[in-house]
Amino acid sequence: MGKPEILYNDAEPERSLLGSFIRSPHLLDEHGDLTASDFYHDAHQKIFQSIMARRASGVVDVMSVFTDLQARGWADDADATYLQQGYESYSSDCGLMVALIKRAALARRLVQISGALDRELRSPHRQPEATLDDFSGQLVELNSPERWKREVEL
Repeated sequence: MGKPEILYNDAEPERSLLGSFIRSPHLLDEHGDLTASDFYHDAHQKIFQSIMARRASGVVDVMSVFTDLQARGWADDADATYLQQGYESYSSDCGLMVALIKRAALARRLVQISGALDRELRSPHRQPEATLDDFSGQLVELNSPERWKREVEL
């Protein structure tokens, strides 16, 4: 299934946040609930995974992240220049960037769930009650307090 084409796919906040994490890896401790899947762009998901891998080994900088991307065969998705530009466009308000990215991820997930729900309900043999049971767990998971424990007010 492809990613939904909605307005929640702005690359700049994502790149700015990734640049912040490269510049100041300790910020990852404050935003530990962020995951690669929260990022819309595939390249940003891969960069985030590389940042996390480098963090585990103790060194996070533009070249170490790029080297990790190369080792994983992902260097075509984000070259060193792209990483350096992200590093230079870092955000001074990571909390806001994380909140924006997480809200966009939530909106994308709701669109995915609503599309799947629509397809299920159009099935000639599907009962609405069974569909509700099947999808209610996904909605409860999206609304769990743990998911939003670090949410900031916008």
